[in-house]
Amino acid sequence: MRLRVLTSGLVALGLLAGCVGAPSEPLLRPPPAAGAPLPGWVIRLDPIETRDRAALQRTADDLPGAIRVRNDVDLYRLVYWTQVKGRPVPVSGLVAVPHGVAPKGVVVYLHGTTTTRAVSPSLPGRADGDQEAAVFAGSGYITLLPDYVGLGESDLPQAYLVAQPQVDAAVDMLKAIRGVGGVPALPERLPLFLMGFSQGGQSAAALHRALEGRPARGYDLAATVAIAGPHDLLGAVVGKLDGPDAESPRNVAYLAFAATAYADYYGQPLNTLLTPELARIVPGLFDGTHSPEEIVGQLPSDTRRLFRPEALAALKAGSGWFARALRENETAAWTPRAPLRIVIGEADEDVPPASSHALLDHARRRGTVTAQSVPGADHMGAAAQSYAPALTWFESLSDAS
Repeated sequence: MRLRVLTSGLVALGLLAGCVGAPSEPLLRPPPAAGAPLPGWVIRLDPIETRDRAALQRTADDLPGAIRVRNDVDLYRLVYWTQVKGRPVPVSGLVAVPHGVAPKGVVVYLHGTTTTRAVSPSLPGRADGDQEAAVFAGSGYITLLPDYVGLGESDLPQAYLVAQPQVDAAVDMLKAIRGVGGVPALPERLPLFLMGFSQGGQSAAALHRALEGRPARGYDLAATVAIAGPHDLLGAVVGKLDGPDAESPRNVAYLAFAATAYADYYGQPLNTLLTPELARIVPGLFDGTHSPEEIVGQLPSDTRRLFRPEALAALKAGSGWFARALRENETAAWTPRAPLRIVIGEADEDVPPASSHALLDHARRRGTVTAQSVPGADHMGAAAQSYAPALTWFESLSDAS
């Protein structure tokens, strides 16, 4: 769940460097003649630039594992339609296309928590996108990074840690890239790989589960890597309500964000959870314009001071609407059929390792799940050490398909 820019050095990576020219003109699908737009319809495709192999290699060299970039990459911002609770909404995402080579498959990457729209994956200065373009698109995979609802093109509140909107946005992005000019004509079927970090680890698991129930046309789900995800969501939240974890500014921000997002998505009054004063000010803090530092400065120093006493007691007891909604969005108690790898930083203080172990212990009953335990790694360390093994794994499965 980590708010990337709460930690020094984890601010947005800056404008893409190494540009050798941009892809040509925006390529649009003609608008529908009438009726509501359908999920997956394209609004526009905005070229960003072509990034050369040398620049991509410099990005890949910042990661452990001696990753070798093989090709240039064309970068686009795709704007398309998805739905939230049945209502059409425009959203966006980054598309990274291998330049001049036939795609080996598609990688969907679901990013970690951000509160600021200006660092959405599809925008310049993003915190996510550079590494995925270098590692995966630079190795021949079309790589997609959906902006979560509430980021990028979307002006809705973020549905933070609510699984369905993230699943829908990813599935509809897979549809959209088959309905737009400007990317190579895709083969009739392509292997599909999923990867997600933190909040995105939960989203990747939810997307894997959804695709096994209803496959995306033209794609064969091959494997998923879920890194440091809060799969036991209620347990992860309750664990931040006592002891030293309750006094972490990051945890105060996480829980305020989750409470605000869930109240909005489920149509519940926020003042049934938060104190009256905080219920008035907190929604404005998470409108996509405030940095994590600004948000933390307006919040109490202890997670327990966020909540009304009766709401805090209900949450700890696992009762009330918020606890029920958290359970509804958990990704721990299911069994994947396609291979799933869970990456666990054993020194992770943002998402407790127990939350990943909950999914691991349940899913091991079918033998399609494996774990990559990273001793001594914190939240970000687990992410950094996941790229090279994930690429090697995806390539082995691509070669076998």
